[in-house]
Amino acid sequence: MPSDFVHLHLHTHYSMLDGACTPSGLVKLATQYEMPAIAITDHGYMGGVEEFHRVVGKAGINPVIGCEAYVAPGSRFDHNPAVPFIKGFHLVLLCENETGYHNLCKLISEAYRTGIYYKPRMDKELLAKYHEGLIALSACIAGEIPRMLLGGSGDDEADYHEPEGGAQEDMLISMESSSQIVRPPTAMLGNFERAEQSLKEYLDIFGRENFFIEVMDHGMEQERQANRMLVELARKHDLKLVATNDVHYMEKADAAAHDVMLCIQTGSKLDDAKRFRFPSPEFYFKNEQEMRELFKEIPEAITNTRLVAERCSMKFHYVPEVNHYPVYKLSDGTVPGKEFLRNVCLDNMEMRYGFDGHAETYTEEQQQIIERMDYELGIIERTGFVSYFLVVSDFIAHAKRQGVPVGPGRGSGAGSLVAYLTLITDIDPLEYGLLFERFLNPERVSPPDFDIDFCEKRRSEVIDYVRDKYGHESVAQISTYGQLKAKAVVKDVARVMGKDFEFGNKLTKMIPDDAKMTLAKAVEENKELAELLEKDPEVKKVWDYAKVLEGLNRQPGIHAAGVIIGDQELDNLVPLARSAQGGMVVEFTAVPCEQQGLLKMDFLGLRTLTIIRNALDLIKENQGIDIDMSKVPLDDETTFEMLRRGDTIAVFQLESGGMRNLCRTFGVETVKHLIALVAIYRPGPMQFIPTFIARKKGEEEIIYDHPKMEQYLKETYGIMLYQEQIMQVV
Repeated sequence: MPSDFVHLHLHTHYSMLDGACTPSGLVKLATQYEMPAIAITDHGYMGGVEEFHRVVGKAGINPVIGCEAYVAPGSRFDHNPAVPFIKGFHLVLLCENETGYHNLCKLISEAYRTGIYYKPRMDKELLAKYHEGLIALSACIAGEIPRMLLGGSGDDEADYHEPEGGAQEDMLISMESSSQIVRPPTAMLGNFERAEQSLKEYLDIFGRENFFIEVMDHGMEQERQANRMLVELARKHDLKLVATNDVHYMEKADAAAHDVMLCIQTGSKLDDAKRFRFPSPEFYFKNEQEMRELFKEIPEAITNTRLVAERCSMKFHYVPEVNHYPVYKLSDGTVPGKEFLRNVCLDNMEMRYGFDGHAETYTEEQQQIIERMDYELGIIERTGFVSYFLVVSDFIAHAKRQGVPVGPGRGSGAGSLVAYLTLITDIDPLEYGLLFERFLNPERVSPPDFDIDFCEKRRSEVIDYVRDKYGHESVAQISTYGQLKAKAVVKDVARVMGKDFEFGNKLTKMIPDDAKMTLAKAVEENKELAELLEKDPEVKKVWDYAKVLEGLNRQPGIHAAGVIIGDQELDNLVPLARSAQGGMVVEFTAVPCEQQGLLKMDFLGLRTLTIIRNALDLIKENQGIDIDMSKVPLDDETTFEMLRRGDTIAVFQLESGGMRNLCRTFGVETVKHLIALVAIYRPGPMQFIPTFIARKKGEEEIIYDHPKMEQYLKETYGIMLYQEQIMQVV
């Protein structure tokens, strides 16, 4: 029978080093307890909501999207530390529908943009503006109404102690046990007048049907004091109660590991008496029976949680249903279509292929080029990416006009003839047999992605141009998330437990070097490690804590090259945060952004382009010779002699010892040889290097599995190196 209780207050590992819940782990528990819904309410942050919605929704459980927000006591612009509760009160916001989701994105983004003071704070002015579609809960005892009921003294630290600059959590206390919790003087309790004033303000914003009084019980006396008054307040004003448990970890047994996580966050050790800790081991994913026992005097607070969850229903929209790529406009404001893009291609036909693209008749070879171009244009139009090509072509043209060195293009985008004709790439796809379908497949529409290299020093100029053209509010960088991976989490846990460096170092060295290594896999692969875990209880203890924390987010970061560009203000669609450098960053990673129809561009900063530019400038200055890199011949024998000697230090993708040795052994004679060596020198095809060299030198017979394969595999001596070859053979 479905549970009448669902969790509406829950922190995932996107509450960095504070929440220890993963979407997949939550699905298992919700399924076990027959819960029809679960909410996500991370601290002032929404980076996990898309993943949560996708994973939880796929399991047939209703994913309730929300956030535990920070509300400034007055204006969010006020940074005066003398103002009581200046860091903000907690408020749980849940999305009832898509309007609510978009408004929550606005609220969180604006809190980071204009409300940062220790925390990303919104204020009641913002809440009034963006309240539609949102359901509010009064939050934990760090919420405004509970604090007023408890007679808040005006001192942020009077009742709560939280780590400055760490995970945003008000339940952390710097006490040795729950018996030492700081309590307000009895005379200050029951300040109904202040609490009722706060309640009235929230009711005016959200409406009576959208505001719920939240009660919690983690064994804290403060909570029980607050609960008695909260229940009285709710009944006096005819408001509904909801019981929550402020979930921070999944099982009760995980409380100790979560304590270790808090130490990782604050840089402290378990034996530090004054460190931050939770007051009890009750902040886990409880079932209906446990919650009913806690709140048996107010059973409606249990059933109301399910009623709230049933009101919440929203979905994310993904490509091809949506397309939020920036729209390229002409100077008169009109949006050009396929014919405009076609004319751009035809205008550059003379430059690229030596004939007039606008001629009335073509030779057979020219006609084939025109047909390939029109085939690509048809798919580009059908998939809605005409403006995308014009946008990319425009900022690359700007970069070149400003003298910013731009790479010739790499990745699947080089297979597009239209990209070549619009000067996005400088690699002829016809000459090298590159296929457009690798870039944009009419059968499976996935967002196109050009990998574009810019001079490392001047890359920011191109991004600034894009911001100026499409709007600063429509352009942002992308978040990444560093995780507690196998070696790192063991080292962190060992330090927290007070183990010396040698202990942690010895243990991590026993974990095999592999980017995808897990603790479980390490035990399987290393018998010595497995034996040590059996014999040494201290090692076993470190390992057990590490297993609970493995894979959780450790800290957010910023994608080295990725930039998101939208057709509107990004916070209409996705939540934003503010980076340490002050810029706005999409809280999602790259893939969810692309899947929701936003344009992700990799503005790659390549040091090699900077080196080339500096070399060309020096040649011009010292020799008076002005070299055009686009006209450098690709059949220069002197260059091939250098390659055969392995003199490729500082040459992009050829500078490693292995590549230099391969160039010498193979004997590079053409550009296509060079392309093949770069392709084969990577995991997978590396096993064929001896065969490749032997066949090239005539020391081994070239064998084709079928005679028809020869036309596609001849230049690579019968070995499949390129995706194009696989596609052609199939």
